[in-house]
Amino acid sequence: MKVFFGIALVLLGIQKARAHDPDRAFFTIYFESTAIRMEAEVPWTFRKAVSQAFPEAMLSKDSLLIAEAFELYLRNSIQLFDQENQVLNLLKWRTLPAEGHQHSGHFELLFEKGKMARLENHCMLELYEDQENQHFIPQWDLSFNTNRQMPNYQFDADQYSSLLNSWLFVALAFAFSLILGLQIRRRMLNR
Repeated sequence: MKVFFGIALVLLGIQKARAHDPDRAFFTIYFESTAIRMEAEVPWTFRKAVSQAFPEAMLSKDSLLIAEAFELYLRNSIQLFDQENQVLNLLKWRTLPAEGHQHSGHFELLFEKGKMARLENHCMLELYEDQENQHFIPQWDLSFNTNRQMPNYQFDADQYSSLLNSWLFVALAFAFSLILGLQIRRRMLNR
């Protein structure tokens, strides 16, 4: 019985004890009034990818040089393009405090505001054959992946219009409710 109980405890704890998948990164994209914000959660292997791209910087003890290597790697690996295939510039990035996984890194990237038509994400694709970068855009309720075979994702032109249409629908529903409410109020007062 003790052996069975021990095995059950180990099996229940495996998911919590498992390290962050070294071949999977997560990116959440938000459209804000002044910029396109991307939050990235990358595994511990991200540092290995930066080290391969900029070995001299990563061997140095200079934290400024290491930060520049991280920024260059991010600039070269993740790019957003508008409808004219122009790059939406990475304005700045910063490290975020770790949440949950202690074996991962968290970053926030701010890109210039624009109508994003395509995303290119080569982040850590040089490390693993099966590297997968998972993306989520909450405003569009859209999830997609990039990998070695398909490092690009082309957005549908109607994704922007569907977001606009949803706001238009809310505005029309509000206006209709307001007009209906005013008519009901007027009838109630005329009785």
